[in-house]
Amino acid sequence: MSTAEPCVSPPRPPDIPKASSHATWPRARWSCPSTPDVPGAVDIAAAVVETLRRGPGHVHLDPSDVEPGTVAAIVASASAVAPSTPVSTKPAPRGAVAVHVGRQAPPQTIAVIGDLHGVRLAVDGRRLLQSCIPSSLGVMTAASFAGGEVFKRVVRPRTDRVVYRDFIAFCPVTIGDDPARAPHLPLGWSPALGLVGNGAVGTAYARILGRLDLTDPSAITVDPQVYGPENNGTYSLGSWQDVLDETPKVDVVERALQGWRVRRVRGTAADAIAAIEADGLNWPRVVLTGLDSVEARRSAQGLWPVEVIDAATGDTSVGLHHVAGNGPCLRCFFPNRAAERSAAEALAAEFGLPIELVMRGDHLLREEDLVNLSNDQRQRLEPQLGKPLRGLADAARLTGADDEYRPSVPFVSQQAACLGIGRLIASATGLEGLPNFVQYDTLIGPQSITRQTRRPLSQCYCQQRRKTIRAVRIARELT
Repeated sequence: MSTAEPCVSPPRPPDIPKASSHATWPRARWSCPSTPDVPGAVDIAAAVVETLRRGPGHVHLDPSDVEPGTVAAIVASASAVAPSTPVSTKPAPRGAVAVHVGRQAPPQTIAVIGDLHGVRLAVDGRRLLQSCIPSSLGVMTAASFAGGEVFKRVVRPRTDRVVYRDFIAFCPVTIGDDPARAPHLPLGWSPALGLVGNGAVGTAYARILGRLDLTDPSAITVDPQVYGPENNGTYSLGSWQDVLDETPKVDVVERALQGWRVRRVRGTAADAIAAIEADGLNWPRVVLTGLDSVEARRSAQGLWPVEVIDAATGDTSVGLHHVAGNGPCLRCFFPNRAAERSAAEALAAEFGLPIELVMRGDHLLREEDLVNLSNDQRQRLEPQLGKPLRGLADAARLTGADDEYRPSVPFVSQQAACLGIGRLIASATGLEGLPNFVQYDTLIGPQSITRQTRRPLSQCYCQQRRKTIRAVRIARELT
């Protein structure tokens, strides 16, 4: 990660209207300052330009006063994603969506900076404060939020699905709105991880992890698939050449983990268990999952590490499930559901609400709706008071009710991955009091985030076989 690459801010860009007549991604003008007092700007711009290049339309990078070699590297990396429509350094047409990676930009232009592990973003012309040099998590958080704001201004979703914010500040480590309050990385931190699922979320994990300041890190990467054309528009790593070469996804991830000791497993979580036992490898204490099905998540829990950090996406929602110690485990978060039950029935059964109420998505949850519920159900639903019930449906999609969905834009999976790496850092630094379930809609923003501390299911394997799991962990020298 570049912490300070000197250059001066480009000329003031023209005001860009919020509304856009384009049906798809329009040409986007990017200004890319990285003065010594705005660290990380070049890295953020590079990530955002490549992310946008994975979508349709045209992307323009403003090269004003940026070192030519840096401009060439950004253009080459992003253009490799879609060689037929390379990134341009020519002036963008008027009416394009403009992003300025720096402390301040004119109103209607998206200004964004990284701050330690988090982001500060404004579209109203205010000056952004930066308390600390951004880590690679801060770079990705800033880039993914900028990408989301571009998406909203280009696609123009239905008014009931989107909120346009003048200002956003968010930290995925503390799950709060002040990035300055987050802990720094532990000195000499040497994580040993399992990365199960090297897809949309998994490649964003790898992009962040590969640029963190770590000491002798190691990882076991697990995925059975090769990189395909459908992945090129949704992942955070890979290029069109990887499509042509049918590169295994574990290889794409390994390339990003520079300086890591990597053991690749081209298979499923079950294959990883067999491979680890056969080769006598150390079992990872912490597993990060980036999976797109309930069955895969339940299978990954079979590794039974000390911690599982699962980042999830559903429609435009992102979420986090954190498994620590004796539960709840991923099988508690993703219980078996009868195939014949509808999503509404499953939601009603999970939260104890009448099905006819659940089906009223615009109904604002009220105190009287909780009268006949158990204490546990009330505690889970109290954070949703005053919010539409469709928010509960979003949470259900993150726990398997809508298991067929695949994210279509990278900024969604990137924000999910940021939650996952944020929790990894929080755990490594001993940050306490965080919820084990987090969820928000990227089109509405983390201001509407759901925080819950869920309990294990008494009938789940993790509770019924606690002694067995503990014995397995001791045998693997994980205690």
